[in-house]
Amino acid sequence: MKIIIGVEKRERATNNRDIEKRDGWSRATAVENINHIIDVGKIERDRNRDCRKRERDGLEVIIVLVVLVLVEVAAVVVLVIVVAAAAAVLVVVVLVIVVVAAVVALALLLLLLLLLLLVVVVVVVVVVVVVVVVVVVVVVVVVVVVVVVVVVMLLVVVVMIEVL
Repeated sequence: MKIIIGVEKRERATNNRDIEKRDGWSRATAVENINHIIDVGKIERDRNRDCRKRERDGLEVIIVLVVLVLVEVAAVVVLVIVVAAAAAVLVVVVLVIVVVAAVVALALLLLLLLLLLLVVVVVVVVVVVVVVVVVVVVVVVVVVVVVVVVVVMLLVVVVMIEVL
């Protein structure tokens, strides 16, 4: 920006119009230029303030996203623990079935009497019913936990989308 007032020419001139004609600048133009410089300074300050606010908002978004990722990881860990526990229960159930089957086979070989055979069959049926009930309960618990974890994970994803 150039502000030319022309002091020497003003002293020789008879009126302000002659000064404006010779200089190409008026006092009003000089005041406008100064006001423009002041406005540019305010704009720069406002722009710097907005940049700092955006940086602060960006940091808050990053913190929220990190927390949401940690919640996702915790949900996956819980899911892995529940699945591992269910697998362990199912292994124990299979071992019980194998042991019961071995006992039944041994009993069938050793006992020839019909009455004892009938008792063994009733015991086997009761054991099988109990094992089936246990398996069904374990499967239902695993399904419920998996559904809850999936719902939590979906909610976290929705929150992450809302944050972004």
